[in-house]
Amino acid sequence: MDVPLTERSSAIGGLSVKPAPARAQLQANQSFLLPAQGIGSEPGKVAITFGAATFECPVEKWTNSSLQARVAAVPLTAAADGTLVITLADGRVAASIPVRVAPAAEPAASTQAVLNR
Repeated sequence: MDVPLTERSSAIGGLSVKPAPARAQLQANQSFLLPAQGIGSEPGKVAITFGAATFECPVEKWTNSSLQARVAAVPLTAAADGTLVITLADGRVAASIPVRVAPAAEPAASTQAVLNR
């Protein structure tokens, strides 16, 4: 039986499968802005994990509707896939976002990425 595939999902053996989400592009040692809803005004924590390695990302600004943080200065020689983990002030994980982190640029001017999910 042929099953139509759509952009949002596909069917394999009668199971619905969603495609992997696109990875947000970040750069080591670069600030980024993440729009959010209901994360509270008390700052939580932001980190990037690569397998078992976790790198804290300094929070620069945290409001109930967004957060701004700086990607950790991870010593990368090539882009690497990881997970951006947003933890609320009470310790609950608010989001785990797939990301691709590029190596830090050579001494650069202040830059900021906007992460849309």
